[in-house]
Amino acid sequence: MKTKGRLLQRACKTRWLSSEAAVRAARSEILAIWAALKQLSETKNDAMRIGLLRLLRTKNFIMVLYLLSTVLPHLIELSKVFQEGCLILRR
Repeated sequence: MKTKGRLLQRACKTRWLSSEAAVRAARSEILAIWAALKQLSETKNDAMRIGLLRLLRTKNFIMVLYLLSTVLPHLIELSKVFQEGCLILRR
């Protein structure tokens, strides 16, 4: 497959920015990820790769990936507001 040389990001538990970058990269390169895992699972016959490929091809995983890609940008903005302490409370 011809794609841009994009690096996948590792998602961290507490960092919204890294999670959003990981989700965005996975969403844009999901076909390449599937192709790579399929090729690796066929050549090395590794149960872990086969299981991961099966998981990544499920309807639930794809739905969660698209849901996160729409929600995480909003959470990032909210997190930045809280970090800056610029929250104005209205009475």
